[in-house]
Amino acid sequence: MQRGLKITLLILTVIMLALAGICSLGYVIVTGSLPRTTGTITVAGLDSRVRVYRDGYHIPHIIAEESRGLFFAQGFVTAQDRLWQMDLWRRSARGRLASILGPEAAGADSLMLTIGIHRAADEIAAGLSVESLDALQAYTDGVNACIRQLGDRLPVEFILLSYQPADWTVSDCIAVSRLFAWRMRADWRREMLSRAAGGTSNVPGLEALFGPEPATEPHTINNGNVYTKLLAAFERGTAFLISSQTPYASLGWAVSGIRSATGQPLMAGAPQTALTIPSLWYETHLFGSGYDVYGLSLPGFPGVLIGQNSSIAWNITAAGGSVSRCIREKAAGPDSYIAGGKVHSFTSRYERIPVRLDSARSLLVRESIHGPVVSDLIAGGRVVAPPVSFRWTGLEYGDDLQALLDLNRAGDWNEFRRALSRFHLLPLQFVYADNDGNIGMQTAGSVLQPGAPGAGYHAFDRLPFIYNPPEGFIVIADTPVLTRFPASLSGPVLPAARLTQLLGGDEFLSIKDFKDIQTDIVSPFARQFMERINVLMKNRFEIGTLYRSIWHKFDNWSGAMHTGSAEAVFYYTLIQRLIDNIYADELGTGLVASWKKTGIEPLLRCSALIMQDRSPWFDDRSTPNVREDLAAIVEKSYRESADDLMARLGDEYSRWSWGAVHRLSFHHPLGDNALFAPSFNLGPFPVAGSPSTIDAFAVQEDQAGSASEGPGARLIIDLGRRDNSLVIMPPGQSGQPLDEHYKDQLVFYREKLYHPVLTDTARIKRSGLDLLMLESEGKHGR
Repeated sequence: MQRGLKITLLILTVIMLALAGICSLGYVIVTGSLPRTTGTITVAGLDSRVRVYRDGYHIPHIIAEESRGLFFAQGFVTAQDRLWQMDLWRRSARGRLASILGPEAAGADSLMLTIGIHRAADEIAAGLSVESLDALQAYTDGVNACIRQLGDRLPVEFILLSYQPADWTVSDCIAVSRLFAWRMRADWRREMLSRAAGGTSNVPGLEALFGPEPATEPHTINNGNVYTKLLAAFERGTAFLISSQTPYASLGWAVSGIRSATGQPLMAGAPQTALTIPSLWYETHLFGSGYDVYGLSLPGFPGVLIGQNSSIAWNITAAGGSVSRCIREKAAGPDSYIAGGKVHSFTSRYERIPVRLDSARSLLVRESIHGPVVSDLIAGGRVVAPPVSFRWTGLEYGDDLQALLDLNRAGDWNEFRRALSRFHLLPLQFVYADNDGNIGMQTAGSVLQPGAPGAGYHAFDRLPFIYNPPEGFIVIADTPVLTRFPASLSGPVLPAARLTQLLGGDEFLSIKDFKDIQTDIVSPFARQFMERINVLMKNRFEIGTLYRSIWHKFDNWSGAMHTGSAEAVFYYTLIQRLIDNIYADELGTGLVASWKKTGIEPLLRCSALIMQDRSPWFDDRSTPNVREDLAAIVEKSYRESADDLMARLGDEYSRWSWGAVHRLSFHHPLGDNALFAPSFNLGPFPVAGSPSTIDAFAVQEDQAGSASEGPGARLIIDLGRRDNSLVIMPPGQSGQPLDEHYKDQLVFYREKLYHPVLTDTARIKRSGLDLLMLESEGKHGR
């Protein structure tokens, strides 16, 4: 028996050693791709040595003598941290997701191949300035040097999906930038909603509902059917791996020296994006050859999109205005159409869609002079009459990198504006401040003029700008692009109004004040909305009922959307139920669900509507024998909301909390797999704020309360002393799950803390930070 025990122990020991060896081997394989941050790496394509210092947050500070070395190193280090993310983005833009993810991604590939970002990127690359092309080539060479240096030690996603990344190209950089524009400005939804809603009968006030630009064709039931299907096809394709919800309103602001405690301008911003992992942004510092710029870059594209240099700082918010248009073509035959009084033939091509573990698919793509024929996406082998083409400014030429490079080097307001005059990618509002005490705002980007399908863009000199306003501060929210001054958008219920109130006092503002303001969670909108509801519901509920108890709780509510608030969760549930009950009988539940993804506008429309005493929207068309009024539909929604929350959170109102349903999640593209989710995804965590607060987080209704839209970063920039500036970018710099920097900024983000910005190159060089040298093969770098 003793001998048998020894044999058993020996076998168990061998098994344990084998398992330990397998685990160790697996760990080595998985962690072998983690970035090398010290020592020297020799690479092909450099003319001089480049130094890359990494600080405690893994942010690369790249110091180079030549611009080629600067952008080469930016491509190299970004790929060290985000290679799989970059590869996924270019695959998404080029319609090549199904080749690694299987048949479920074929719809997304069909959409992207029909839109044609890949073809536009190739054409745009051929017309770039010499400086842009050189920077893109250097960045591309850096990415490819990283791929070669990694060899088989690839990030874990490549291992799990069992494929190798192809070489990066200049065209890939452009495709990634166009995909970014597609994500940030989904105004195709508004246009298709307007036309789809026009397919329903007797819908009142469509222009007011979906404005400001009404559809340019008559509304008919047939058109509504086509556009409803088109809307669904676009949403399915866009949502497969990237958010298809229009980001809620970003806010940006700056105060001049006359309003700041430092005597120099202060600036803050929080670009609103989908909260994914890895982050949409990548922090970078570029120094040398005329550059000294720090900020947020886009993985896969050189330069810095948001940040500061040694003279100026800038932040962005989205601007309104049309960037896409659906054009109903007048068919002249199966393969032709009439435009401009002439008969034209559609150009056609077949696109191949490789599909993992399945047969490749063939996609017919037709184009008119206006753009791709998107109605073919819903044809199912049949011709849709009339065909619908799609124009999108992201497919049209623009040397956006030249604009960005000029912006990164700009030294004053005139150079800033001159740089932005070349910016095409999408309509943005750039908030500005400089070391000389000036503040401003300039709208830039291509915005389609109303009218004919081939209408041009609004001229840059007609786009709104502000420079040194007498009040000493600027507040910018996402606005219609031709609104001259953004305060006109800052009505009494919007976050911008709350921001204006907090900035407009008599005291001088400090960085601490900016922190408190940027993370403010009070919603005057919610408070005003519930005040109106309480007036309408006075004496509608029996004393002693839960409904009456809820009604009393709102007497003194401040509108604070903190995680423990029962008032907050009831308010948000109620306004969502009201939107459904007011609009769904006319529009249908599908269109209302799509409308809710257009941002804050449905909340504003609903609130404005209930301030009226009468409206045809209040009558429920599903009950033809009863004519409902405002009080009836509010009471119905009130009771349904309370009943819903009782079922979800219990019968005691005092135990309800906003944080129980409003939860922050960071979702990895492979996080839907139950096996990978615990390692890749982060959250959910209770989160304060709402779409109508300065610190804005938004719930996607189809994700069970997941707050997946919010500030993609928070920045506070001190123009008096750069190293006083602060940033936080969740969840971290790295895109690799086993890297300590995969989520190291998340705890600061959740606690509303920041990390300091390091830009003093002398301090960087003597700081003892990790230093990686990149040297050219076959020679010693200087």
